[in-house]
Amino acid sequence: MDSLTYIVPLVPVVLVLGFLYPHACCAFLIAGATPYFAITEWLGVPWSTELTATAYATTSAAAITGLIAKNTEVLSRLRQNVPVLALMYMGLWIWRRVADPPILPGFDPAPYLMLGYGLLAFVTGLFMADEACWRRVLDWAAIFGLMTTVILLYHWAIGTTNYSTDPTDLAGDRWLPVRNLTGIIISLELGVGSLSLRHALGRRQHRRRLSWLHWAILPVNLALITKLGERGPLLFLVLAVGLDAYLGNRGASMRRIFLAAMALAVVALGLYVSTELAPSRATDVQNYELASNTDRTSLYSTAYIAFSERPFWGWGGSLVGRTINGGEWWYVHAAYLDPLIDTGLAGALLCWAMLASLAGGMRRHWVRIGVMGGAAASALPLYLLVALEAQVSGTIWSARHLWLLTGVLAQLIPRQVRRSQVLSARIEPWHARQVDT
Repeated sequence: MDSLTYIVPLVPVVLVLGFLYPHACCAFLIAGATPYFAITEWLGVPWSTELTATAYATTSAAAITGLIAKNTEVLSRLRQNVPVLALMYMGLWIWRRVADPPILPGFDPAPYLMLGYGLLAFVTGLFMADEACWRRVLDWAAIFGLMTTVILLYHWAIGTTNYSTDPTDLAGDRWLPVRNLTGIIISLELGVGSLSLRHALGRRQHRRRLSWLHWAILPVNLALITKLGERGPLLFLVLAVGLDAYLGNRGASMRRIFLAAMALAVVALGLYVSTELAPSRATDVQNYELASNTDRTSLYSTAYIAFSERPFWGWGGSLVGRTINGGEWWYVHAAYLDPLIDTGLAGALLCWAMLASLAGGMRRHWVRIGVMGGAAASALPLYLLVALEAQVSGTIWSARHLWLLTGVLAQLIPRQVRRSQVLSARIEPWHARQVDT
């Protein structure tokens, strides 16, 4: 059976579930890919871009509907600076992609991915942005993260031998335990699950007895990311855990936090260079590093040449498939450089202004309050993880983790800045303030 056979019943089912459980749908968007792909593979559902994009777009729409039904005030959140700039940029990007489509024949999924992974994911993040809603999303993200860990451990234990056969994969044969799902996405969602688990367990008194579970799962996830051969998510997760420890334990000395972060870095480095968990069966780490860096340099050089030819409006999708600078072009492999190629300066300035506005909001929040408290303290480490990875290996039109968390932070921070005017100068860590007795 083709994917259309499954799309027809999928849409109403997901809409109903999303309306009833919008927080679970929100968490699915940033942490549920591995369970989704593993279950569909087990059920024998054929993979297709259309089916996957429909699943995520419908989940976003269902979550938005459910959140609006629970709180009609969320509609007013679209009028702030970051949402306006983001929606303008995404609209321009879709117009440029449709106006100048790729020269390759066949269906171009990118505009639909921008709608489902970009626009709808961003709006979903805007609508979930209050502390109570965000706490429930973290609970579900922790559950999805644990499911991902269990699925990967199962595949590792039974010796699943699915490896990449892509000749352009510079790392050689990467381990792909779940078919049709890249190691980058699996690694990102292992990181999201690890960070979410800490807050899910540490927020309520009866759960704090299980806080050891987070520190038991974290090294396991680091080992799994290393097994997948993904250097970026491994190191970025270590940085995110260090930031999370700093924001959540401001009473602890910086020396203790620094030593804990260094210990995690040593563990991650040891796992990475371990011969047992080497990222490739056929390529040594040194050659992989050289090849990867050389490829990035070539991509950025090619991107500069392409940008210089169409600096204002960009290429839309018409550069895809062309031979430029001695190679066939697909994408620049860096989400924040994508706007220069796809939409030129017109779109790039909108995108970068959105990010600058978000950074300015975080800075004002931090300066006025003196500490990064509230739910923003749990969202910021997640954002650091996905934002760094998007720049190293991502595309702006498929970075649903980045867009959703951008929406979350865009609304959490302004709300917290206003609240800070009536709070005392000293604010306790957010999960300490919200103990359920």
